[in-house]
Amino acid sequence: MNPDEGDRPAELLAPAGDERALRAVLAAGADAVYLGMERFSARAFAGNFDEVGVLAAIDRAHAYNARVHLAVNTHLKREELAEALTALAGPYQAGLDALIVADLGLAAAVTRAYPELHLHASTQLATHSSAQVAMLGRLGFRRAVLARELSLTEIEALDAGAVELEVFAHGALCYSYSGACLFSSMLGGRSGNRGRCSQACRMRYTLRSRDSSVRAGGEHRGRIISTADLCALEFLPRLLAAGVRAFKIEGRMKDAAYVTTATAVYREALENARADPAGYQVRPDWRARLEQSFSRGFTVAHLRGRHAEVRNPRRGGHRGVLVGRVEVVDQERGLVGVRLSQPVAAGDVLVIYTPWGQTDPLRVLASAQEDGVAAAAGQSEPGRLTLRVGERVAIKDRVFRLSSGRLDSFAEDAVTGRMAARPVALHARLEARPGLPARLRLRADGESIEVVGAEPLETAQRARLNSGRARDAVAALGGTPYRLGEWSCDLEGDPFLPIGALKELRRRGLAELDAHRLRRWRRNLDPAALEASRAALPGAAAGRAPARVPPLPVILHLRLDEEPLLASGVAALVLDLYPGDAVADVAAAVERLAAAGLPLRCRLPEILFDGDMLWWAAVRALPWEAVCARHLAHISAGRVPAILEYPLQGLNALTARLLGARAVVASPESSLAEIAALAADLSVAPAIGVEMYAFGRQQLMVTRDVLGAAEGLANPDAWTYLELVDAKRFVFPVEAGPEGSVIFNSRVTNVAAAERELADAGVSALHVVQRDLLPAERAAFAAGGLRALAAYASPDRSTTGHLYRGVR
Repeated sequence: MNPDEGDRPAELLAPAGDERALRAVLAAGADAVYLGMERFSARAFAGNFDEVGVLAAIDRAHAYNARVHLAVNTHLKREELAEALTALAGPYQAGLDALIVADLGLAAAVTRAYPELHLHASTQLATHSSAQVAMLGRLGFRRAVLARELSLTEIEALDAGAVELEVFAHGALCYSYSGACLFSSMLGGRSGNRGRCSQACRMRYTLRSRDSSVRAGGEHRGRIISTADLCALEFLPRLLAAGVRAFKIEGRMKDAAYVTTATAVYREALENARADPAGYQVRPDWRARLEQSFSRGFTVAHLRGRHAEVRNPRRGGHRGVLVGRVEVVDQERGLVGVRLSQPVAAGDVLVIYTPWGQTDPLRVLASAQEDGVAAAAGQSEPGRLTLRVGERVAIKDRVFRLSSGRLDSFAEDAVTGRMAARPVALHARLEARPGLPARLRLRADGESIEVVGAEPLETAQRARLNSGRARDAVAALGGTPYRLGEWSCDLEGDPFLPIGALKELRRRGLAELDAHRLRRWRRNLDPAALEASRAALPGAAAGRAPARVPPLPVILHLRLDEEPLLASGVAALVLDLYPGDAVADVAAAVERLAAAGLPLRCRLPEILFDGDMLWWAAVRALPWEAVCARHLAHISAGRVPAILEYPLQGLNALTARLLGARAVVASPESSLAEIAALAADLSVAPAIGVEMYAFGRQQLMVTRDVLGAAEGLANPDAWTYLELVDAKRFVFPVEAGPEGSVIFNSRVTNVAAAERELADAGVSALHVVQRDLLPAERAAFAAGGLRALAAYASPDRSTTGHLYRGVR
């Protein structure tokens, strides 16, 4: 059992993408760190930790009395499940405090194998309602990492029950709800759900109306869907009062300088917010330090409920802090004179933004004679700086500081252990006298040890040891979590004890003390429980789903105002519901569609907030055959059979089994082979059917921002249809409405030609989205069913998605 699990203050949780960052955030005062393994992490491009490194990281954090959360927060493939489960054995025994997980089925397997390990629901699950939190609690989760799109008012209103709430407090934001983004996946095969996001939202786009008659003058270009960075400093007291138990800093991909600064600032801010919530104020130097370390501009748009302000189209990366403008250019000598608006110092790295692009980084050096910089701050006229620049520069060009030498030095002190915001108090007593070995007693956190020298001491002839020199030797604790507290020294008869020998005694003592302290976290592993959990995983007894005989039944998707194309093979209807659909209109559509005599399912809006639960209760009472569930809130009532869809349905069969689904719709990131494996795993009793989208435009993002509203292209109170155009001229349709926006793929998914292969793989039904059919396709489908759509597959119009390529 982890120590100090009782009533503890809210946690400051910092990222550790590698060993340097881990050392830095621990020294800067993090209560806990979160990190990833080399596989199974939603930040695959971070340094992460190998098997041995994870164990060392857990011990290092525990030596600082900090907790460790391990992120296994990706969609796992069937063949990865056993490896992932086994990989947790070592960390579990070492005392891993919590597992951050996005795969609900994996979470259940972890609970069986490692019963003392706390489960935290990843932000990849986009938890945004009390119904989701309650369901997570029933599934055994101790904590939910909330969706970053929630407003402060919505967080305050959440009914969390016994589940702890964690919020992101600082760092990069995704434009889409986390876990619901397929932009990187569909464009380049790099799945954000597998930790390999290509950050397509940071690229340049054109946003325009879909109506060509209003495009003139109505196009907006830039980093249209790039967000500013979150900085929640001002809201810390209210978040604490709302019951938030953990504040997370984003940044496993960022360097030690960034995470050190962010951790140190939020450490100070949280202490102030707890000590005096009424008098709490954000100090200007906090923002300045954070902006200097990394910023795309700061925002609290979601927390304020002003979601349209979350984007910053002008900046896709760190630009630094404006420190001055060019006032003199000497082209012959390659010198530029800068009038400073802020002081700069040796070690700062500057860059000049020019009409022709930005210059190479320029480091401010201590000496005016060094290359690269002709004069540093304080060596030329006050308020001015002379730089040596190789590129073309113009007067009035802006000069930005990319990084601060002072902050870099602070980070280096943290990495090397020369500083510690909250050190562990070490109490020491030395006893030394001639004829006996020296004895050093060390005590920390209630643990005491004694180490004894190897040889009896002799009487000093010249270099007498005194308490001051001995104390200095014992207090040289750099690189450790300790700082010397109480000190006593009992010296008799002028013992001769070389300082080197005393330091070796201290080193041995600290190693033994660490071992005693770390025992509090150690756990015993039950090999039988682990083996039983592994044996229950899909694929343990590999089989094959029975092949189907085409044509496969078609599930046809409709909107409220559509009449179904009752083509050959249509076996069921799905009513796609949107935010704002009136219950009366939904009921009328259900009654009208009943005339077709086909089973009718509902497909809910992907995001349902607490305020939507009365609406859902009324809709749920209608005569549905099943509900297509994309989030836990959709199935919390349990009265209507559930058919799991992405993102709730991932890449394996575990979640469907856990939640008792009637059927699943295969993830759009599944390959044909993976679909066959899924069908095989779900074919055993009780059998769960596997369906798939055969024709329709794949959703890439769902956002809370009404895209186009800030640009004057969309009415936030009505549905607007826009186009997002990338640099290659691919056009992505956008539907922007009162609750946010949905961005769709530039091409429709059309796998009608693969019907035979899908039937052989064990797929039981295929979905067609009627509104995505062009007139000619509608006519062909009405006349010939799904097979007729195979003739309309073309590189310009359609894609087979990941059916033949899969994702990494």
